[in-house]
Amino acid sequence: MYPAVIENSILHYFDDYSILLTNEDNYILNDVETYIIEKFNGNKSIDEIVREISKDLDTRNYSKIKAIVMDFINNKNDFLFLNKNSDYKNLKTSGMKNAKIPINIIISLTNKCNLKCIHCFKNCSNKNKNSIPYETLIDALKFLKDKSISIQLTGGEPMLHDNFFNILSYCIDNFRTTITTTGTLINSNNVKNFKYIDNVQLSLYSHDKNIHDSITRTPGSFKKTILTIKELSNMEIPSTIATIVTKSNINHIEDIINTAYKSGANSIRFGTLIPYGRGTSLSSWILSEEEIKNVELQLEELYKKYKNKINVQTWHEYNTNLKINSKYKALGCGGGLLSWCISEMGIIKPCEFLDDNVYPIGNIKETEVKNLVWEYDFKKMPKNLIKFEKKLNKENTSVKNICKEIKQYYLQYCSNS
Repeated sequence: MYPAVIENSILHYFDDYSILLTNEDNYILNDVETYIIEKFNGNKSIDEIVREISKDLDTRNYSKIKAIVMDFINNKNDFLFLNKNSDYKNLKTSGMKNAKIPINIIISLTNKCNLKCIHCFKNCSNKNKNSIPYETLIDALKFLKDKSISIQLTGGEPMLHDNFFNILSYCIDNFRTTITTTGTLINSNNVKNFKYIDNVQLSLYSHDKNIHDSITRTPGSFKKTILTIKELSNMEIPSTIATIVTKSNINHIEDIINTAYKSGANSIRFGTLIPYGRGTSLSSWILSEEEIKNVELQLEELYKKYKNKINVQTWHEYNTNLKINSKYKALGCGGGLLSWCISEMGIIKPCEFLDDNVYPIGNIKETEVKNLVWEYDFKKMPKNLIKFEKKLNKENTSVKNICKEIKQYYLQYCSNS
């Protein structure tokens, strides 16, 4: 019999353990399990693997080793299976042993933006001028190539970075790449540059052009976004519409879905307001618990109704499957460990919704990434998060309003400090 790992799996090395990423779920493996699964390429029989391990360990206790290997296979049948015949498939790997290299990286290329959205948590606008230096970013990405898996380019409006298309090209060639954009700067002249991207996420705040333009505070932005969706669809480039559910549009969710579908979008996701930055003044947008439950039910039904037309993402899909070891005392979503955000200032941090000084892992403008992935922990984060909370309290909001993972972290590590 030939043990093998299910198809399309990636073994991501992280610190002293690994995470097996599969299409269905992700699994933490300790160092011994990692060592064993590295032997499972579908081309070695159990007896061959046992002999190989025996040689590595300089022992002839074949029966004990075989029992350990078989017990591992039997207890991990979610992702391991036995073939009667040899079928070689090289297990893809990422990360680096004994280093903390993220699976996913969100890069805010700039805080410049051609829109002036009334809810923007970063206060982005055309007046802002901060951008990550091109050469600095590419140097960081060269090290992360073949180690991190996916990149999300965002901003502000990422397309306003002076070297945007060079950055996009490098990312598409070396990572699974997505972009979050206003959708107003993609056109028939430049859309071909997005041909091999995994997904383009665009913001659409209403099915009504006047409401959308009033939120972006930019006349004509609705029309440009719709045209962009159509351009992407014509080129068969996957696109996702992102929108925010508010008290005023809660009864128009299906109208927004229809607009996205008719324009050619592949998927649509709904979020709620992050009351931070310019969004702190929009208390009228915040949904009650009852309204949130109502939206959850709506999305479940609309997912079924439109499943042959457009993928309507339900809110239970947003629960992260990335698992982290509790020893790190980190964010439950893996932010800062399995995912990084790099701000327009070059600062690596756990989450784009946190100020750069809450938990800066390092700055790519000052230190090479290869020197930042070995030793870092979250010891200073609770103290700095408390300072951030006091800042937000003065703006009549709280870190507990950002997301459930940050709320849980604050309650667990900061409440009694």
